[in-house]
Amino acid sequence: MKRAIINPILLAAVSASMLISLPAGAECRAGSYTIIDGSTLEFEGARIELQGVAAPEGDQHYAGASMQALQQLIALNCPVQCIRSDENSGNSALSICYGSGGTNINAEMVRLGHARADRTQGQPYLSQEQEAKAAAIGLWSDSDPVSPLKWREDRDKDTDTDTDTDTDTDKQD
Repeated sequence: MKRAIINPILLAAVSASMLISLPAGAECRAGSYTIIDGSTLEFEGARIELQGVAAPEGDQHYAGASMQALQQLIALNCPVQCIRSDENSGNSALSICYGSGGTNINAEMVRLGHARADRTQGQPYLSQEQEAKAAAIGLWSDSDPVSPLKWREDRDKDTDTDTDTDTDTDKQD
């Protein structure tokens, strides 16, 4: 397994507003953060989205396993530092998170098959996705897993259809 080495001088140069650190030791393992889904967590009121990662969410198949995997990766790699690179439309901090040994948490989620590479945010983890697909691990153990983007689109269509149906029923009364 390849591990990214973080240059401490480069890390020190990152401004404090761009760096979000989860605490070390027991606090990190005891729930000072909340896992929202397999690519999103919350810490001290800040919502952090793993940049370049698209994990199953909601009631999508494999969402629970993906959440557990992120929980385990964070617990095993404490303390975790997330370097904020941008903000998405939901006001989450798009970040690359690194564990204490330099482990890129984002890349590991994809490499271990717990998430896909998010092609809407570039293509940083495509090789890790191909590795997981080839090994048929995680969500890739399913022959044709639904992408989170497609799942959201289908869910939103269903919601729009339900709303339209309710409106049509109201008009008939």
